[in-house]
Amino acid sequence: MRRDEKHLRKLQSLLSAYGAMLELPLYLYEGDRVLLESAAADDAASEPVPLAEAVVRRPGEAAWLLRMYGPAGAEPKASQYAGFEFLKELIEEFVQAQEERRLAIQRLQFVNALTLLQAEPAAWIDSLMEVFRKITGFDVTGYARAAGEGRFVVERADGTPEAARLLGLEFTAADGLLGQVALTRQVGYWEQRQWEGRFAAFGHTGLQLRTLIAHPVKHSTELYGILFGGCCGEGGIGETASELTALLSHLLAAETEIRLGRQRHAAYGKAMSVLHQANASFAEAVRLRDMTASLVDCIYALTDVVFTYAVLFDRAGGLDESTIEIRGGARAAAEQHMKSMLRRLETAGGDAQNELREESNGLLLELPLVEADRMLGVCGVMLPLGSAGTELRLTLKLIAGAASAYLVRLHGEEAPPRETAGLSDRPSLRRTQTVRTGPDEAERTSSIPLEGLTSRERQVLRLVAKGLGNQQIAEQLFISVHTVKNHLTHIFGKLGVEDRAQAIAKAYREKLVE
Repeated sequence: MRRDEKHLRKLQSLLSAYGAMLELPLYLYEGDRVLLESAAADDAASEPVPLAEAVVRRPGEAAWLLRMYGPAGAEPKASQYAGFEFLKELIEEFVQAQEERRLAIQRLQFVNALTLLQAEPAAWIDSLMEVFRKITGFDVTGYARAAGEGRFVVERADGTPEAARLLGLEFTAADGLLGQVALTRQVGYWEQRQWEGRFAAFGHTGLQLRTLIAHPVKHSTELYGILFGGCCGEGGIGETASELTALLSHLLAAETEIRLGRQRHAAYGKAMSVLHQANASFAEAVRLRDMTASLVDCIYALTDVVFTYAVLFDRAGGLDESTIEIRGGARAAAEQHMKSMLRRLETAGGDAQNELREESNGLLLELPLVEADRMLGVCGVMLPLGSAGTELRLTLKLIAGAASAYLVRLHGEEAPPRETAGLSDRPSLRRTQTVRTGPDEAERTSSIPLEGLTSRERQVLRLVAKGLGNQQIAEQLFISVHTVKNHLTHIFGKLGVEDRAQAIAKAYREKLVE
């Protein structure tokens, strides 16, 4: 409990009044030190000795000791004993009332601080942390923010000169005492004798803390950070300071959730606006290159990306270099990433997923442009580290999905590009054949779903028709034998055949290959 002169004067008056009434000297001790004493009693024949003592309990603080003295061998009266016990209860009630009053004032200060923070959002955590240290009486206070992937960074530290050395300190879950709070998400309280050298993070700063308390700042299942405070002196951390630390951790969590919610709302609003603009831009495209240009322009307008690029494939599955579009300052890096991605897609047999990979200069998000199982193209976006939130990734995927839909339309409207092999130089993507199901049934025509074969499957089918084996096909297309077998399984199923011979026969009969 933080005492002031006003409270001590009230206690002194109370002690003196009861000393005069009981006609015996009274002493109030804090440890071995005399805190207060009543007026000296009349001279006695012998040195006074303790006649009675009582423990005065204080909330969250070390107890005081109340003693009543008198001549050696004297026996106090019953009324003196009763008065002494009543005085002890009065002191405890006085201490409790002062503690409750102080706690109410401190909580009111927190409410006022929260109102102030809402008016000044730019410095909300700085202001709140300053109030926190002042009203709790901690020698050191700080806040460690969750930095992702189980890492935490101390971004606020106040108090003693050594506290500033904590700024920028990084630790992980289960690393030291603060890491234990991050791991368990439970309140942690330690005294110096419990540390046993585990708190190296504080040791190297020169801080000589005797007690430390840490609260997780969390909302639902989300951990935003860790709030901590410590004392250098004796006496530990009282119940009041502990309650205020818990209150502040809840305020921080609520304020963080509100601010993140506003950011998400603003991000969704901007995303919907950009998506609307993207659809309008895609609808005006008359060439395939118009589409890739519109796509990268829309993505580059959405967020502060490092770079973005897009490229389309022709109907034979080959790269259409005329559709390459790049935006951003790091063009050389974008071209390098695009070439690396294309080589990987070639090796993987043309398959691509929505992948997010951490690179040296940011986070690379790959967005395949697809129609059913057909690969139309791919878009790459390099984002700054820490910026690839769920909302942003969802928006980028929606834009890529819209672009894919418009690409399907353009593929149908544009004159097919001239190719040396495949069906792109033919006026129709479907052929018919005559099928007999029995001697008494009439002939009927059924179409072979040529568009059902992907560009990679068509490549495999052409090589099969040339007599190449699985290993030779794998080497020529830079894919694995296993991938070749998978493609053949899909080809057989789509053509309705059982083996390579039937597939080759149907391919030549239906002019799927030249």
